Amino acid sequence: MTPDVEALVSRTGNLTSIAFQGVTALDQNLFDLLEANSSLESLTFETFQVARLSRTDLALENLTQLQIKNCLPDVIVSASLPMLNTLRLDTTMDPIHTFLANLVTSGVRHLNELVLRSCRFRADSLIDLLKHSPELQILEVSNVAGQCTAVIEALAASHSPTSATDSSRNQTIDIPVLCPNLTQVNFSRCSEIQTGPLVRMIKSRLPLPDKPSMAEGGILERTRDVKRIDSLVIDGCPNVDSTWITWFRENVRSVSCVYMTKKMKFRA
Repeated sequence: MTPDVEALVSRTGNLTSIAFQGVTALDQNLFDLLEANSSLESLTFETFQVARLSRTDLALENLTQLQIKNCLPDVIVSASLPMLNTLRLDTTMDPIHTFLANLVTSGVRHLNELVLRSCRFRADSLIDLLKHSPELQILEVSNVAGQCTAVIEALAASHSPTSATDSSRNQTIDIPVLCPNLTQVNFSRCSEIQTGPLVRMIKSRLPLPDKPSMAEGGILERTRDVKRIDSLVIDGCPNVDSTWITWFRENVRSVSCVYMTKKMKFRA
């Protein structure tokens, strides 16, 4: 039975969790319901149908968990979600890069878990969000075509120094790394992924010797505190060289690499 969303607006106001599944609603009714329950902490949409939204000023200041599957309501794409901690998107139908960009501009800075399954987006939009997610610990980008390599390379990269006060010789400076608290990554069924970017990502997060390395101009470099990758899932990634699995397992506590073909399944 489809709930009467309009009737719910007048009967609720203190909800901390709402889950919509197989619901059809008018955009204004949905907006009013969410606005009336400003204390929402958890919100789920699954196979949700709603007309295009005419208002774009929804603010859910207390929302920490958001899950969306088989839909992408406009009311959420444009919403302000400053305290969002967990975001899981699965088969959103529409591209999500506008949503990812809005998360950045609306001030999301506390993401701890980000899951993107079977979603369409531009790599640069995700990388920009990762740049603003220093607390991120869990990242899953699975069943996505053509965008993961750039994301992995960004996670492996050392970026331009930002903490030096001057360029004097023999000065020790910080080289920031994206998502320094990241420990769990899942890039399953992203068929373009190859071994090199994964190795670079893992190496960039391993503990370094106490002695800083020497950069150009005699400036000493060291990395900020960065956690090592603790869990790596690369199931269904046929371009990952199986001869490197031993190295992965020597440097990552938990590794899953299941090669899938039409005739067989092989666990490396």
